[in-house]
Amino acid sequence: MGSERLTIRLGDDLNDRLELYCEKHKIKKRSVVVRSAIEQFLANNDFTEAAMLRQELFKFRNDFSRVGGNLNQLAHLFNVHGGVQLSDLEQSHSDLRGEFSEIMKTLSKILGLFKGE
Repeated sequence: MGSERLTIRLGDDLNDRLELYCEKHKIKKRSVVVRSAIEQFLANNDFTEAAMLRQELFKFRNDFSRVGGNLNQLAHLFNVHGGVQLSDLEQSHSDLRGEFSEIMKTLSKILGLFKGE
């Protein structure tokens, strides 16, 4: 039985998390992690609502972390420079609106899992 190549697409967030995981654990090939995750998933038959909920909650936590990062950048600028430039505020506002949009989508998915949608 030979190896068969499988092409998968990852969203930016999942790809970023995979790259960080590989860097942290000094894993050179992302495919090692992907194969291991698939093997573990299939062994546990963990395609349940609880697994889906865990995944959405993890995404929710990451979304909030990015919001916190944006707010910390603004606080840093304010503390270092005694104020914030309008362009910095506009960019941060735009970033935060995007993050809040993602958070609301994730919350809707989580609520849908509880409602059985």
